[in-house]
Amino acid sequence: MTHPITPKVAHIHLEYTVPVDDYLKMFKKREEIPTQKDYDDWCRSQAEDYFSIMLSGDEIRLRSTTEITTKLVDNYVNFIIDGMSQKLKEEMLYEFLVNKYKDLSEEELTQKIRENYGDEWFEEHN
Repeated sequence: MTHPITPKVAHIHLEYTVPVDDYLKMFKKREEIPTQKDYDDWCRSQAEDYFSIMLSGDEIRLRSTTEITTKLVDNYVNFIIDGMSQKLKEEMLYEFLVNKYKDLSEEELTQKIRENYGDEWFEEHN
């Protein structure tokens, strides 16, 4: 049986990371040596503090994991495209279109051209 609830993720615009070495430096002046539990509790406390600050502000937007992944892919693809030369973009688009249409029969391709450009295309390109 499938559950009707879609998982969501609270998207927090902050990744809070403290390397263990930096954490241990906070204890240099103390005599006790922190344990793994101390470190875990401290990290959890920092995250809870940040999250409670978020709750006191406007609303928190929940997004599905698919939505987050889609946005990540979109951002990454745009980053790649922005770094490409116009010539490379044209070459890649040409290759994409050739691969898309090369396996169509002549009849299928003719129909697709007629749907998109009408019979005038054949008059201009023959």
